[in-house]
Amino acid sequence: MRKKLTIIKFYTKFYIGLFFYFPFFLIFYFFKKKNEKKILFFLTKYRKYIGFNNNQLNTEDENIFDAFNENVKIKSEIYYIDTKRSKLHIFENIKAIFNIFIKSPEYIFAYSDFDKDRYHINISIIYLISKLKLSKVISISADSVWLINILRTNVIKNSNQVIYYGDRNILIINNQKKRLCPTNISNIFLKNTNKPMTEREIDVLFIGRIKNLPDREKNLKYLKDRINIMIFDTDKKFFDTKTYKSYLQNTKILINFNKSPNDRVHFVGRSLEAIACGCLLLEPQINYLKRDFMKQSLDFVEYKGMNDLIEKVNYYLSNIEMMKKISISGNSSLIHLYQEKNLWKYIFDTKKF
Repeated sequence: MRKKLTIIKFYTKFYIGLFFYFPFFLIFYFFKKKNEKKILFFLTKYRKYIGFNNNQLNTEDENIFDAFNENVKIKSEIYYIDTKRSKLHIFENIKAIFNIFIKSPEYIFAYSDFDKDRYHINISIIYLISKLKLSKVISISADSVWLINILRTNVIKNSNQVIYYGDRNILIINNQKKRLCPTNISNIFLKNTNKPMTEREIDVLFIGRIKNLPDREKNLKYLKDRINIMIFDTDKKFFDTKTYKSYLQNTKILINFNKSPNDRVHFVGRSLEAIACGCLLLEPQINYLKRDFMKQSLDFVEYKGMNDLIEKVNYYLSNIEMMKKISISGNSSLIHLYQEKNLWKYIFDTKKF
């Protein structure tokens, strides 16, 4: 019943959005403009709505913009769509439409996901931009495991847009699927400034969400009682990119969990960030990392459960040379993937879009 209500609510809002926002697009026909060879990124500057206490800059979006500019020689610009509260969404969407008209970009980048903490441009507007062929749209779904986001991405796929599933590191373009290096990886992480493994002060590190994840909280407590592990809950502790990278570069082993709150397996970008910074990555046995991307036991290590994880942590901490071998192999493989399977290069250099 809950699933049906979600579907009904989504499509009701979607069609209301189409009828409401369509009249604003008439300006494109009354005052026709030639598109400029550039891409306009619709991003959020802050991690939450403006006005929240202790709000911080959204470094994830900064990394996406940096990665694009490292790989594509097309003029790029950011349009921030931060708002104070949900009541301002309508006005922010109308502003976005007029901004598209004024700037006339050939390409637009936008998130397709619903996000309760920050705002993304209305899905009806993304659909209309594509269907009316005003700009070519590249969308990203960072959390495609949720029903609301599945519905939103289905709308996008039906409008012949390019969509990248960040939690599966897979691009869908021209009805073809391609597993590519994700948007969060850039030279910020890949620059060769990693400390030698023997000089790293943190044996084991976990950085990620814990809130509303009881199994994860239970497992981390179990680990903390048995190994020397440093734990950071990202809902409570904010890292800017520089600080986050410094922790990774001072860590020997990073452990990762890859299940979302609805118990679906998803790809976690932190896995590659850790490998880029020279960590040995320990990843759950069921993962997207080994699917036509990296090699288990050569580039990273899988574990089957908490006891197996503890056993492998102790083994690699007492076998530094083996740990170094895998971490170096993973880092080399990732650099190669960044050069040969780069999402931005694939879209623009191969003229797929």
